Amino acid sequence: MPLHDAERRGLERRVEKLETDLRQLETKAAVIQATLNGLVSTMDSRHKAFERGQDLILERLEKLHIIQVSQESEIKTLSVTPQDLSKMVFSPRVVVAVLTLILSIFAGQQASTWGMRSDVRNIDTRMNGQAEVEQSRQKLQDERSTALRSAVDAIGRKQELNQIQFQELRDEVRGRPTRQQ
Repeated sequence: MPLHDAERRGLERRVEKLETDLRQLETKAAVIQATLNGLVSTMDSRHKAFERGQDLILERLEKLHIIQVSQESEIKTLSVTPQDLSKMVFSPRVVVAVLTLILSIFAGQQASTWGMRSDVRNIDTRMNGQAEVEQSRQKLQDERSTALRSAVDAIGRKQELNQIQFQELRDEVRGRPTRQQ
């Protein structure tokens, strides 16, 4: 029976090896199944998102088509009917907006030109003041110049007079007759 025991042990080892291989295969199968489940779940969520995106695009295309049809009908109506400007009616909001725009533009121009006018007036006033100061300086300089010329002329005449008097005094001291005699 020893052969029998050896066969049995060999068979037991094979069975154990087969059981180990089976467990490994079951583990690998579970991993593969989990991976497949994850992939299927991901594919389902992406497919649903894709369908939602398609639905949104279709809705927006329908809205655009409706808008396009209404605009085309308005364009046809406008091209068929002549424009009578006397029958045009503006809403109060439009009138107020246009008036506000015009008034703001006008006020802006007035404000900017008023500021420039004020600046120009200030510059003109300063220039006039400077011109008056320059004229006053010129007059003062002319008067000083005239006074200096008069003083120089007076000094010159006084020197001539002093020379004449000195000459007369010299002549008197030398005993010569003076010019006046």
